[in-house]
Amino acid sequence: MSDTNIMVGNYEEVPIHHSLSPESIRDLIEEKVPAIRIPNYVSSETAQKIIDFILAQASLDAYTHEVYIDGVPEQKYYGVYRVGIPFNSTYGTPAGSAERENYYQTALPGLRRLRDLCAPNLSPIDRLRLDLDEAWMDGATIAAFEGRKMFAGMVRIMPPDDSHILEEKPHVDCLPASICPLDQQLSANIYLKMPPVGGTLESWNVPTLSYADIERLPDGTISRTDLPKPVVIHPQECELVLINTRKPHAVSSFSGGIRISVQAFIGYQPGKPLRLWC
Repeated sequence: MSDTNIMVGNYEEVPIHHSLSPESIRDLIEEKVPAIRIPNYVSSETAQKIIDFILAQASLDAYTHEVYIDGVPEQKYYGVYRVGIPFNSTYGTPAGSAERENYYQTALPGLRRLRDLCAPNLSPIDRLRLDLDEAWMDGATIAAFEGRKMFAGMVRIMPPDDSHILEEKPHVDCLPASICPLDQQLSANIYLKMPPVGGTLESWNVPTLSYADIERLPDGTISRTDLPKPVVIHPQECELVLINTRKPHAVSSFSGGIRISVQAFIGYQPGKPLRLWC
């Protein structure tokens, strides 16, 4: 049960919790709630350490999103930058490819870099993994779908200039079934910096899309005209928000400020630990 319910956008109630619990996680997995919110999940000190690190970077790489054209994955830019290499950059490549080797060779160093950056405090992803492991009966761990430990803790950066792209393109995120046929895929975002206006998270509380549905999506996105009103959340800085990524979701545009979050996917299969990766 949630500690509190609040109305967002006059559309739906989103539970507010003080911590993760077996009940809240199961409610999200079973599609009984559209999202979970935990305010003040990280300290402002920890958030500022990561923000300072990001703002000191000379350049950032685009965080592309995979879409399927005739069943073949292609990468599209949706206005998001990143620190860290995402696993979706390996989609469509064979085992042993340069793309996969690069991902795995940088996975644990990337996770440890975030840990060292936040020391002596826990990194947001370390806390998330520990909280999930303690709350969920089957535990939680860093994923190793191909027998090698994966990265978790992608820092996502959205500047205002291209923020309209994600607003215009509600999409889903889904690990290919050929890698691991998950029953549900969740996403956890810990928001470190939010623009003063806009940058809201929108999630459509419709049934999760199947693997076949996702591969058939034209250009990997869903038209807003085909969807009901979304659940709208304006994340607060230092807040954790979990959603189901096989439901359409989007981010509203903004004209000033910057949006920075730390993200991990969470894979669910009955009787197995929750598995985290990016």
